[in-house]
Amino acid sequence: MKAVKGNWKPRLIVFSCKWCFPLGLEEERHLPEGCSVLRSLCTGRIHPSFVLQAIESGADGVFIAACEDGDCHYGTGTEMLETMIGRVDPMLDMLGVESSRFRVRYFPPGKADLILESVQEFRDQLEATGPRGPLLPAPRLSEVKK
Repeated sequence: MKAVKGNWKPRLIVFSCKWCFPLGLEEERHLPEGCSVLRSLCTGRIHPSFVLQAIESGADGVFIAACEDGDCHYGTGTEMLETMIGRVDPMLDMLGVESSRFRVRYFPPGKADLILESVQEFRDQLEATGPRGPLLPAPRLSEVKK
C-alpha cells in the first residue's frame, strides 16, 4: 500500500448503460464521494479511448456498469463490450496503469442498489491502493511490438 498524504480520495469514473442503471436523484445522492457517472445508450458503444481519456484526465479508476448477457436493450451490446475490454488492458499496461484500476461488472436491469454497492467496493479498493502513479510516456511507433 502506498503512503498517502492528507485527505486524498480516489476519483472514479463510472460508465453505465442508461437501461441498466437509470440514475435518478435518489441514486445520485448515494454515489460515493469523488464518483462521476457518464451514461451511454449502451455500454457496447464505449470506445477504449473513453477509458484511456478518463485515466489521462486524472481518474484513479474506471468502472463500467453493463447489462447482463441477454438483457441488452439493443441485443449485441454485451458482446461489443467484451471485445472492447480485450483492447483496454494492453493499453493501460503501456501507460503503466495497473489493470486493477479498470473494472467491468454486469447487472440485471433496474438493480441500482447492486451497482451502487459494487461502485462503493471498487472505490474502497482504490482508496486502499492509493493514488495511481504518473503515466508512462506513450511509446514511439517504432517501439511498439508488431
